[in-house]
Amino acid sequence: MQIGQRNIPLKLLRPEIVESLRAVIKQGISEALNALQAEDAGRNFYLFLMHTDQRRNLMRHFENIDLHRLEFQLPFFDAGFLTSVIATPLDWCLKHRFYIKWLSLLPTPVMSVPWQAYLVMNHARSQIPAELAYQWDDSYRAEEDASQKQRVIAQASELLRSADFPTRF
Repeated sequence: MQIGQRNIPLKLLRPEIVESLRAVIKQGISEALNALQAEDAGRNFYLFLMHTDQRRNLMRHFENIDLHRLEFQLPFFDAGFLTSVIATPLDWCLKHRFYIKWLSLLPTPVMSVPWQAYLVMNHARSQIPAELAYQWDDSYRAEEDASQKQRVIAQASELLRSADFPTRF
C-alpha cells in the first residue's frame, strides 16, 4: 500500500488493519469529491487533484521555504493562471490539448523545451528530440529507480559504517 511517497508492506499489517486503511482512504476520496460543486461536474476531479495531489507534492517545500530559502518558479501554479484554466471549458483541456495549443502560441524558445504528456492515454504532446529521454518510458523509469536505489544503499552503508552507529545492530 502506498501512502504519499511511502510504501508500506501489507504483510506487516493484520488483514483487518489493511481493510480499515483501504476503507478510510476510499471514504476520504469520496467525501472530498462530493464536497466539490463545479458548474461542470467533470471539473470536480481536476479540482480534487489540485486540492490533494498537487498540494501534497508541494506542501513540504512551502512549509520549509523559510528554512531553505528557495522559491520555485511555478507558472502553472500561479493563482491567476489557474483561475483562467478553471474558467476554460473542460472539453478544451482534455488530454493536454489546451496547454499544447497555448504553448505553441508563445515565443519559439518556449517550445524548444519539450512539454511531455502521457502517450499511453493518447494525449497531445510537443515533439521530443531523439536525444532526450521520454519521462514515461519504462526503460527511463527503470534507470531512475535503479539510480535512486543505489543512492539509498550508499546512504545506508554510510550510516552503518558511522563511528557512532550502535554496534548491537
